[in-house]
Amino acid sequence: MKMTFNIKLFSAFILLIIIILLVINIAFHKYYTEYSNKVESDKLEYILDAKSDSFLNFIRKYDEKLGLVERFLSNNSDKKDVTNNIKKYIFEDKNILNFKIVSFSSKESLKLYNQNANRNIPVKGLRTLYMEPYFKELQNLDRFEIFHFCEDGNRDFLNFAIRGEKEFYIIKVDLKTLFDDISSSYSNRILIQDTHGVFFDLSKTEINSSDYISKKVYIKDNKFYTFYIKKASNTQDVLRNDYYSFITLFIFILAIVLAYIFTTIINRDNKKVEDENKKLNFDIEENSLALNENQKIMNEHIMFIQIDKQGVISDISHAFSSFLGYEQSELIGHKYTLFIFKDMKQVLKKALKNSLNSKTFELRNIQGKRKNLESFWVDIFVEEISLADESFVYNVICQDVTDKKRIYNLYQDLNTKIDEYDAIFENVDSGIALLNLGGQFVKINNKMMTLLGYSEKELLGLSAIDVIVPSSKDILSKMLNSIGDLTKILKVEKIFIKKDKTPIHLELSLILLSKKERIIFILNSLEDKRELQELNFNLEKTIKKEIKKSKAKDIIHYQEQIKSAKLSYIGALSAGITHEINTPLTYVKGNLELMLYDIEDLEPSAIKDRMLQDSQKMKEGLNRIANIVESMREISHSKEGVKSNFNIYATILTALTMAHNRAKHISKIYLNGEVFDINSVNSDKYIFMSNVQKQRIEQIWIIIINNALDELIKIEDYDKRELKIDILEDKNSILVRFKDNAGGLSKDILKKLFEPFTSSKTQGGMGIGLSIAKKIVEEHNGSIKAYNEDNGALFEIRLKKEDNV
Repeated sequence: MKMTFNIKLFSAFILLIIIILLVINIAFHKYYTEYSNKVESDKLEYILDAKSDSFLNFIRKYDEKLGLVERFLSNNSDKKDVTNNIKKYIFEDKNILNFKIVSFSSKESLKLYNQNANRNIPVKGLRTLYMEPYFKELQNLDRFEIFHFCEDGNRDFLNFAIRGEKEFYIIKVDLKTLFDDISSSYSNRILIQDTHGVFFDLSKTEINSSDYISKKVYIKDNKFYTFYIKKASNTQDVLRNDYYSFITLFIFILAIVLAYIFTTIINRDNKKVEDENKKLNFDIEENSLALNENQKIMNEHIMFIQIDKQGVISDISHAFSSFLGYEQSELIGHKYTLFIFKDMKQVLKKALKNSLNSKTFELRNIQGKRKNLESFWVDIFVEEISLADESFVYNVICQDVTDKKRIYNLYQDLNTKIDEYDAIFENVDSGIALLNLGGQFVKINNKMMTLLGYSEKELLGLSAIDVIVPSSKDILSKMLNSIGDLTKILKVEKIFIKKDKTPIHLELSLILLSKKERIIFILNSLEDKRELQELNFNLEKTIKKEIKKSKAKDIIHYQEQIKSAKLSYIGALSAGITHEINTPLTYVKGNLELMLYDIEDLEPSAIKDRMLQDSQKMKEGLNRIANIVESMREISHSKEGVKSNFNIYATILTALTMAHNRAKHISKIYLNGEVFDINSVNSDKYIFMSNVQKQRIEQIWIIIINNALDELIKIEDYDKRELKIDILEDKNSILVRFKDNAGGLSKDILKKLFEPFTSSKTQGGMGIGLSIAKKIVEEHNGSIKAYNEDNGALFEIRLKKEDNV
């Protein structure tokens, strides 16, 4: 027996020492392996960061290039010049595949392909991008904002788009060269996943993410490319591999030596203790057997806790502490409120206080929280136990009812939601039904039965095709078949057949539910809409009658207004006055030219130079008088009823000449971007031909210019006043724009601006000028409108363009 104990003790020491040394060896090996793996992981993450920076720099490079393209193109309208510069400077980059310009209305106005690109892509003609999913995002861009997008099926390409002042500019960039460089620049191949989750290396369809380190590179808030690089295999402990045999032998010998020493020392003292223990073992084993068995069962399977009167935990079972997520040592000595919610503390205290006259009591649905803050519910049975020192403790046995409580709450919430949805479904003022994918009615509300005249049981035996007129059955069938792609078809007017065979016009909407298992079928009555249409029709008839009655009165009234306005603007101008002025003017100009010849024959001197300068100023003054007289002659021309082809630009020059004497003291006037100078008038500089009555058109310009000057004079600083006049062609029209910076017109004035006797002037003015201008424009089959823009009023007049002869 003695030998057996010694051998066991010796073996135990050997095993213990071997285990300790092995644990130390394994711990060192694990630390070494983890450290090596961390170094390798940091290295791989650094590589991914470098590659993502390379990719983002690539993106920024083309963002900057696109910004330069936009600034160049916004200042250049010559399409040929644009095309040449794009081919020369943009297409020198072989990664750029094509370039296109798209209008805000979604039409491509220009598309160029790079012949020097690394890869060729199919050449497509100009088209409309309205149906493209990314066009809506283009429309939401701010000015100069850049947007990146990938077209479906083009994984190797990335489109760069910028919103310019008038158009979108888009370049398509080939990513293949960049991704080939990124993926093959390191010994471990870098895998690249596009924005749709597809690998560019088609041999890879999916990977084990735990074997790779990844990094997302965002090109947009919700779109990104993902780079993957495979982790290195676990680093082997070189020291352990090389010297494994030596270490194993050393540990074994050391274990034997230490075990022998420890065994010898302990064996000497063990003999004394062994004899004494033999006497006690029999009694202890006999008495503790039953107790240990009961304690083991309670500790492992019963949720038990013992607390004193102050609520401090003196004992707790392993089962309850595990349920709460604590160690037993973490709870003993602390109050039970550690795991009971605050709002339940007083409940438990009150129950304990009221139970003093009773040894036991029960509490149900006590709510608490585990260590991980997860809620639980228990039913508890409390028993008061008196101790020898006349104090007492409470033994508490708990039963977990968490799942039962959660199921009950879930059931209550579910019933409440069902009641709410049923109430909405049945009381909404639309006929609503659920259809299966075959078009059969699955569920209907009361309004649907009222509209179609069927009972619920009758409708559940029909399909949507059965309740529509025969001529629309094919259309409804196609709508049901295509709902899978469209998901919504809203407000389609159709004729349905009620149970009594009478037709009824209803508004139909179809909506596919998210799981694509049911279709919402919605019908709305059109009676209110029909009544409103009839009311609008009667109202339009009444308005037309009243307008017809007032037109006869307006004709006479407008003729008087035209005569009055013309007299107020033209004054005493007449053909006779212009003739009388022209006669002496011609005489003075002729004599001035003769005098210039005489001056040029004089000997060079300072007096000769001064005489030439004075003569030149006199000549400029005479030319200015001649321009004014010519304008007066044209304004007073008597052939008012005859229309001919005239250059609209020349009529504006005439109006500006007439208004010059007043305008020069009020504001600078810009014509097509240049300051108007009465001394250098060239009516043939721009040609915009239209069939008009010349004097009437000039009258429009004079009215608008004078109105603008009346508003500009209110600005104190002369240098801050300006009136811009621009004339340009727009399709088949000539567009003339008058824009001032006088603060604009009020909303009340804008609503009735072209009505007679409407004026924004505080003094003077009858308010009939713009009504006359509108009448003249309409007589020429043109249009005039006014609105505020950039702190000023803007008038736009359109006249029909005629071909130059």
